[in-house]
Amino acid sequence: MLGDDDCLLKGYFSTSNRLIEEYSGPDLIHTNAYLYVYPGVLPHAPRGYTARWTYEIFKTDRPYYLSKETAKELVRRTMNFEVGFGWNMQFSLVSFRLIHELKRLGPFYQSPYPDYYGTNLIFLKAKRILVYPSPLVAIGMTQQSFGAYYFSNREQQGVEFLKNRMPESYQGLSHLVLPGEQHNTSWLYAVETLRKNLGSEFDDLRVNYRRYRFLQIYSSYRAYYFDKRLQKSQIAGLRQMMTWYEKAYSIGIHLLFGFIRLFRLNSHNRAIRKLQNLIGQYPPDTLEMLRVENNDQNILELFERQSKE
Repeated sequence: MLGDDDCLLKGYFSTSNRLIEEYSGPDLIHTNAYLYVYPGVLPHAPRGYTARWTYEIFKTDRPYYLSKETAKELVRRTMNFEVGFGWNMQFSLVSFRLIHELKRLGPFYQSPYPDYYGTNLIFLKAKRILVYPSPLVAIGMTQQSFGAYYFSNREQQGVEFLKNRMPESYQGLSHLVLPGEQHNTSWLYAVETLRKNLGSEFDDLRVNYRRYRFLQIYSSYRAYYFDKRLQKSQIAGLRQMMTWYEKAYSIGIHLLFGFIRLFRLNSHNRAIRKLQNLIGQYPPDTLEMLRVENNDQNILELFERQSKE
């Protein structure tokens, strides 16, 4: 699956064909990729940038078959609201054989975050996953990408753009859902869909609802203290939805964020990043930044330059 702001790099098809022949037809080839942020998209990076993912599975020089247990553990992390590998479908080349096997579960793409669901589904069901550590595709981020809204503190506009709403099939989760980042809630719907479709087959895969709620409480207090996107009345409403232990957790977050804001610590952004690392939702060094100062003006320039290297 490619968006109109993405591109396959030179050699994608010839390399894929060679890998299919050399490794006797894997069910799935999962390659590294570049993230290409177009100029003028992110306020903190007006020139844009090119980056490469540094997930643990890519820290090798040669293609290799990922063990079934490692693939399952990566999905466990997803269901625990941790990022262990790339979920954009652009990372994956999927065999028709596997796609046909999955038809019994309904459409290949499901939930408000279809690639979160789809990528974790194929990691569970593929018998042979071949990991290729070099980038073969560039995933673009333009003004019309959800990432542009999300990383510019305009998530609600991104939700409207994607037309994401709670589907009727998720009404049973309404007692668990908390205000906060819609990103986390859409993530919740994706892993809940995975649990519903494969729960009987993988009964040890469980959605960590408690952690989801903690993340929502954390993001709400952060939005109130630093992004100023929530009012005091909204925080009060959130507290009415918490359990007693969640309220105890929120008191700690309240005191910590209040201390940082009260003393106007110059390093508050650094402190927030350290907190994010402790929470462990994202790997600390998810991306290796490249060409920040001399970024390509568009993805075609990236393609042409990569073709010469």
